[in-house]
Amino acid sequence: MADLMVMKEIEDKASKLRIFSDDVDVFRMENPKFDTIFEFDTQGQISRESLMQLTLVEQLRERQEMEKKLQKLAKTMDHLERAKREEAAPLIEAAYQHGLVEERILYEREQQQEVELSRQRHAADLIEKERLSRMMGCKEIYQERVVSHRQVEFNRLMREREERISRILPSRKQEREKMRKLKYYLELEEERKQKLLKEEEARKRQDLVVLKGLH
Repeated sequence: MADLMVMKEIEDKASKLRIFSDDVDVFRMENPKFDTIFEFDTQGQISRESLMQLTLVEQLRERQEMEKKLQKLAKTMDHLERAKREEAAPLIEAAYQHGLVEERILYEREQQQEVELSRQRHAADLIEKERLSRMMGCKEIYQERVVSHRQVEFNRLMREREERISRILPSRKQEREKMRKLKYYLELEEERKQKLLKEEEARKRQDLVVLKGLH
């Protein structure tokens, strides 16, 4: 039963190549080199050994075509991955530069705010000094109130600064995590591509060994 199934598959392969046509002699006349490759019996039919050889050659041809398609696919994937890396690199650099610009803008803004607050505090101190001098004429009370006011203002500014930093740090951490994941993904893709190429090379060497064994 197994032999019948093998012969059926062989005959199907041969039929696709016009070997089992209605006129085998015509096919042999059209292909002069055919008799030098395959053997025919007394009835003009191709022998079983030649059919098996033909089937193996056909399978090898199909596998080689599949290898070409896989190689073409691998090249396409390589181009795509390279394009991804080339596109990702400027984005990463741009994000980094954008972060530096934001930090610089934030720093300059804080410096301007501190200068403005210092000016306002100085003006307020002068007004307070004049008011206290008129009302109380007491230098000690004036100094105590000024120091207390400055301490309260300083504490408020420190709290606001810490709140801004606490909002910025998580976003920077997320950006670093995204960059780490992107780098890890590119490394995995490179390893997978190398593994695929090695497997294809090993399969090709094995096919060459099989083909040499047939000859």
